[in-house]
Amino acid sequence: MVRFKKNLIMILLILFMIQCGMATREEKRKFAIKCENNIPIRYHYDQTEGFVSEKGPVILPDKMACKNAEGLKEDEIIKFKRDGYWISYYDGIRKLSEGNNKNNKKVGKWRYYNKEGKLTKEENYEDGKKEGEEKGYFTDGSIRYEGQNKNGKKVGIWKEYSDPRKTCVTEGEYNDNMKTGEWKECSMDENTKKYYISFRGSYYQNLKDGPAETYFPDGTIASKGMYKANLKCKENPPSEGESACGKKIGKWVFYYNNGKIMEEGNYDQDKGVRIGLWKEFYQTGEIRAQGNREHTKVGLWTFYDKKGNIIGQYQFSKNDFMASYCVEFENGKKVKEGPCTAKLIKYEAETDSYKITGGMQTGKWKGYHSNGKLAWEGELMMGKKQGQWKHYDENGKLVAEGEYKMNKKTGIWKEMIDGKLVTKEYDAFGREKK
Repeated sequence: MVRFKKNLIMILLILFMIQCGMATREEKRKFAIKCENNIPIRYHYDQTEGFVSEKGPVILPDKMACKNAEGLKEDEIIKFKRDGYWISYYDGIRKLSEGNNKNNKKVGKWRYYNKEGKLTKEENYEDGKKEGEEKGYFTDGSIRYEGQNKNGKKVGIWKEYSDPRKTCVTEGEYNDNMKTGEWKECSMDENTKKYYISFRGSYYQNLKDGPAETYFPDGTIASKGMYKANLKCKENPPSEGESACGKKIGKWVFYYNNGKIMEEGNYDQDKGVRIGLWKEFYQTGEIRAQGNREHTKVGLWTFYDKKGNIIGQYQFSKNDFMASYCVEFENGKKVKEGPCTAKLIKYEAETDSYKITGGMQTGKWKGYHSNGKLAWEGELMMGKKQGQWKHYDENGKLVAEGEYKMNKKTGIWKEMIDGKLVTKEYDAFGREKK
């Protein structure tokens, strides 16, 4: 009986706590009207912590007394239009913003603050839309950005400063909230954390359009070429965003930070991708590769050492590093060619050189004499001779033909001996049968 009473008390206590919790949740207010000096002030409350998130005067219906508004339901209270000085808060104490409303629309100057109470920006409004001067501030009170608004949209010259000392200034014109005309823009150097001018060029309807140059942190040129604003692209912009609709067109040149050309070529007029012949250069200025692009490398590309000797020709398809056909050179002369699998050709900027690795030789291959004449032809399997092969002298005359199995001669062969083709036979181990 005692245990039963204890259990009953526990159950009742739990039910009481649940009811209290529900009551607390039910009683948590979203909005309330309080009469202050007979002026109806609407309070908004944070639904997580319960503090005042914003407050300000509202317009009551005709003939409604302020004290009568205090007891109204929340769905009626929220319908009253803001009118007068309003304040919003981070936590019920620290101010987030302040300014005036008229008939539920922002008017006059509005100020915004960070959690430490520092002014972060000032905006001017007319009939609920930004109008006139707007300024942003660093925590020391110096200007971070400044410009003009008209009918809620940016217009005229806008300036954005990189730091309180104005080390670098992003500057240009807006028209109807879109960048237009000449602009210069700043970026931060990830190494030094300092700002520098990274771009100079033109915009049209918020897209890059016309001649443009980009720069390294030390001010030397990084690239130059032309952009074209693709307005149709803005209707359905790519995943990179609307800015990608300002596409590179025509000839572009890219540079190393020592001023030497890194690569140059053309971009398609419509798609903004690399097309046609492209050339790439070593950091010391010598050509290192050339070939065609359809965005990525396509077809046969030629690669050079710094003396201008060809070190290889490799065929690409829809990638920039892995070749499917190899033409190999030694001392600037072609020695063999054929299909290759997973041949990796990678330029390493640290050493200003190529790293060429892999490339399983499979399929029909050809070899060449130093005079360029065909020296041999036949099938390779995993880099080893397999199947029918032919060998030629430096004048192109047949000197041997027969079958290989895993790099060993087998079966009947014809081989040139004393100016005549002589028949020979080899066993499965590549030994001549007597």
